[in-house]
Amino acid sequence: MNTTVSRIDSPSEFTSPNDQPYAAPHHDVHADRFGVEISAITPDVGPDGIEILLHENQLILIARRSRAVRPNWGSLALERARSDYRLQIDLGFPAGPEAVRTELACGILSIQVERKADPVIL
Repeated sequence: MNTTVSRIDSPSEFTSPNDQPYAAPHHDVHADRFGVEISAITPDVGPDGIEILLHENQLILIARRSRAVRPNWGSLALERARSDYRLQIDLGFPAGPEAVRTELACGILSIQVERKADPVIL
């Protein structure tokens, strides 16, 4: 999958390319001692439209819709939002791009962020 994962210096406010505010996708977060797993429902988003930004303990997901719902067509409840998606999650630990794995299937984006093992002090 061609997902862009990068580290940024400061999380600034983002606006979508069409100047509409981002919509927050429906999501679920599961955290344990091994890391964090995030599932987000992102209809009409392709693999090339996903960008993941990391800043300190924050993960910022930006998912750009590949197509808009045509104005004269009816849409499903999840497709009513015409804006792109943005989600900011506090991981609780710093992570680098190498710790992030993503998978997109049937409009559901799964993100796994592995936590580094704590050093053992003897």
